Amino acid sequence: MTSIQGLNHYNKDSAAIRFSGIYANASPQKEREYSAAWEAHPEEHLLRPYATRIFRELPSMLAITRLTKDRPADVHILGASDGSEAFAYAIAFKESRGHRAHSEVKISAIDQQPYLVQLAKTGHLVCTDQERIWANDAKMNPGNPLAGKGWEQYLEQANEPDIFADLTTRYPQLGQITRDLISDISIGKGMHWYRVKQEGLPTISFKQEDMQQYVRQTRGKQSNAQVYVLANAWGYLLQNPNMAKGYEDFLKLIQNIRNNNIGKEIYLVTGQTEHHIFRQAPGLIQYLRLLGMEPVSEKELGENRDVFGRIWKLQADFPVNLNFTFE
Repeated sequence: MTSIQGLNHYNKDSAAIRFSGIYANASPQKEREYSAAWEAHPEEHLLRPYATRIFRELPSMLAITRLTKDRPADVHILGASDGSEAFAYAIAFKESRGHRAHSEVKISAIDQQPYLVQLAKTGHLVCTDQERIWANDAKMNPGNPLAGKGWEQYLEQANEPDIFADLTTRYPQLGQITRDLISDISIGKGMHWYRVKQEGLPTISFKQEDMQQYVRQTRGKQSNAQVYVLANAWGYLLQNPNMAKGYEDFLKLIQNIRNNNIGKEIYLVTGQTEHHIFRQAPGLIQYLRLLGMEPVSEKELGENRDVFGRIWKLQADFPVNLNFTFE
């Protein structure tokens, strides 16, 4: 029995999910205002699933395309939300591999919320003007393949899709996208619908499923690199009021990924939320290393070294059956 220490140092409040994901041009002061409003209006918590941007984790995406460039890849997006992240990975791989991306890369995107899965299947996204500026800025994102004409190449501004009206009838939660939200700020200001041009992109399979169940039942090809994207998935798992249970769920997820892919090349991509928690809870790092996981080195990351500590590679030689307690 191995004991994991240090988890009690984690301050849950300091890692609260904020609104910067959807208000991409928000200042820190505005973020604090949004967070305070969120606490005062719990009925608005449905906004949480939309805390995403299509290229919010672009540096990690670019790093993964480089790390797996010599072999086919199975990409698993856990907690896919409205599909933004899955489409972004598809675009990043297309830019990296060209026409080979369609045949060499398979992307599976799962989420528990049926209305988000259905929205993702339409191929339409809501993006901010600020994100478009950010994604096209080569100085802000060195080596960014989307700089210049990249945005227009893959995203076409569109009117609200007709199918969206039908979806909101079936899933009233989707009305959160278009009606006024926190602090009388409309999500429609500076935000537009875009259609993703999917021709030539890797095929994306969207499915409603629990991430734990998906990991236990899914096996990618033995010869393919396996990429599991958990970027900010922690927020889903920590919704359990029992903090220790939330940790246990997250760590079991990692262990099941490894146990179900013995002998394969496996990468785990974590996001800002996980990176923040890792710094505050050293026990998690201890656990990951006991599982045989190591962060991809800055040397391997090369020009993407700024994401050091967010991409982990699982090593082959570690005892599979480990039992842990939490302190």
